[in-house]
Amino acid sequence: MLMIIIITACAVFACALLLHEPMQQQPERLRKLWLDPLRQRLSLHLPAHLAQRVPWMILSGSLLGASLLSLWAGSLWPALPGAALGACLPWLAARVMDARRKAAFCSQLSDCLASMAAALRAGQSLQQALATVAEEARAPSSLRWAELASQVRMGTEVEAALDRMAQEMAGTPAQADLAILASAVGVNREAGGNLAEVFQRQVETQRERARLRAQVDALTAQGRLSGWVVGLLPLGLLMALKALDPSLADPLFSTPAGWGMLAAGAVLELIGGLMIRRIVSIEL
Repeated sequence: MLMIIIITACAVFACALLLHEPMQQQPERLRKLWLDPLRQRLSLHLPAHLAQRVPWMILSGSLLGASLLSLWAGSLWPALPGAALGACLPWLAARVMDARRKAAFCSQLSDCLASMAAALRAGQSLQQALATVAEEARAPSSLRWAELASQVRMGTEVEAALDRMAQEMAGTPAQADLAILASAVGVNREAGGNLAEVFQRQVETQRERARLRAQVDALTAQGRLSGWVVGLLPLGLLMALKALDPSLADPLFSTPAGWGMLAAGAVLELIGGLMIRRIVSIEL
C-alpha cells in the first residue's frame, strides 16, 4: 500500500515538473478562458500572492486526488481519474467561496437598501447615499457598494452600475431586486419622484420575498436531505464493503466489468442528484 502511494506521488510529481514550464508559458486561449477568470475569482477570497499560483494549485490537487484514490482502491488505475478530480479542486473551492459571498450579500441587501433610503430621506444625494452604505455596511456588501460608488464617481450612470451588479449576482435572489432597483432609478432620473420611497418599497418587497423563501426552504428541507442521503448512501456502502470484505469489492476496481459498473453508477448518481435538485428548487 505504501509502495502504491509512493509510486503514484512520484508519477504525478514528475508530470508536474514536466508540465510546469509549459504552464508557465500558458497558451493565450487557455489563460484567457480558464486561468485568468479563476485567478480573478480567487483573488476576492485569498491573498494576491496565493491567487496567482493557480497552476501549482491544480498540480497539488491532482497529486492529492491521485494519491488518496489510489490508496483507497489499493491499485494504481484510479490515479488518473483521481488526478482529474483533484485538478478541479481550485474551481470547486472558488465556486463554494463565491456562493458563500453571494449568500452573505443577499442576506445583507435589505439592510443596505434601508440605510440608503434613510440617507436619502435625510437629504443626501444618491451618490452620497451610496458612499454612506459602502462605509457602514458589513463585508462583503461594503466591498461591492464601494466598488459601485467608485464607478458612479468615475462617470458611470447609477442604473448602469446597478445593472452590472445584478449581472454579477446572477443566479441569486438579489439579481431580480437589483435589476428592479436599477429600472426604478432610471425612471426616477427621467421622470422625477420620491427616490427614498422607491427604495423603501423595494426593502419591503425584498424582505417579504426573503420570508417566503425561508418558508419554501423549510418545506423542501426533507426533500433536500433525501437527496443527500440517496446520493451518499451508495458511496458509503461501497466504502463499508471495501473495509469489511475487500475480496467482494476488489472486482469492481480490478476488472473491466467492475469499471463499467462504477462508471454507470456514477452517471446514474449524477442524474438522480440533478433531478432531485430540480424538484426541490423553487424560484421566487
